Amino acid sequence: MIIPSESRAMEKAVEFLCVWLECDPSQIVIGESDIGSLNDHGDHPDAILSLNGAVFIAEYKRSGNVNFVVEAIRILEMVETDQPDYVKLVIVPYMWEAGAERCTEAGISCLDLSGNAEIVVPNIRVYVEGKTN
Repeated sequence: MIIPSESRAMEKAVEFLCVWLECDPSQIVIGESDIGSLNDHGDHPDAILSLNGAVFIAEYKRSGNVNFVVEAIRILEMVETDQPDYVKLVIVPYMWEAGAERCTEAGISCLDLSGNAEIVVPNIRVYVEGKTN
């Protein structure tokens, strides 16, 4: 798999979300994170994806290696919001089992650009596995 740019990865993630959540891609707004810097290194989530009241705080990493996934989780865990229904989402080109397990342990949703996902939003759970890279 060719590793896509962050903007292309977000577009592809939107395509999957629309299939799974049955929406039109034009209904999803992709914006830069307005959550701001969260530490001295300027780390903050990559994007905010809004869909009919559901808000995904997304962090994209160019590898599904567990070390990259753990870094994405760290960034998302630093997000403090007064909105309990915000969904923290790790996006990678291909999610390895160890990375998916880390996301589950942290209570963070994940999807890969091959079409595998575990996403929990209020009243909905999307679980897809077995798609190859």
